[in-house]
Amino acid sequence: MGLELRLHSPCGGEPAIYQWPLTASDKYDRATEIVDTIRWVCEDFPEIKLAMENYVLHDYDTKSYESMKKLCDKYNRAIDGVVNLWKGTSRPAQLQTKPSNGLLRHILQQVYNQAVTDPEKLNQYEPFSP
Repeated sequence: MGLELRLHSPCGGEPAIYQWPLTASDKYDRATEIVDTIRWVCEDFPEIKLAMENYVLHDYDTKSYESMKKLCDKYNRAIDGVVNLWKGTSRPAQLQTKPSNGLLRHILQQVYNQAVTDPEKLNQYEPFSP
């Protein structure tokens, strides 16, 4: 099994798993996706933003597995710590609220990037209407 990076979910979902080396193209960069995911989660969950040290999102190298692993590990520790604090509080009920528009756009972009391997092929389907 190869190297992988994991990002835990603040909502209790399955972790996002990224295989190393991370893929990158002209339009899509998995390392940037990891960093953006962490930033968006921090924006929607102030407790996690507080748990993350300010320098964490400024001191990383997207080409280095060790650096990216360190970033993911710090994020996962912050997530796990905050989720443990939420246990037995009313905070989990707040997890049922809608994500911010920015986080929602980011999630949809991640889904699209995973689902659509060749966007040009989308133009090859014949139009139809029911």
